Amino acid sequence: MEKIKFPLLNDQKKMHKDIIAILTQYKADIANNKNILSLTITTELKKWFKEHMLVEDMKYAEYFKKPH
Repeated sequence: MEKIKFPLLNDQKKMHKDIIAILTQYKADIANNKNILSLTITTELKKWFKEHMLVEDMKYAEYFKKPH
């Protein structure tokens, strides 16, 4: 993304940082014996795949197809 100067790179980085923070928090909660439904984690991951990979990453794919 950096190599082709993708204009939404900073947004991409923030979204990745955000999902990592969410999953890290779930991991910490589980380690601290907090009750977290697997459905909660599954829902968050489904949301990520639908919203990020199928929408945000497609913006990159379209930009990548253009001549640079």
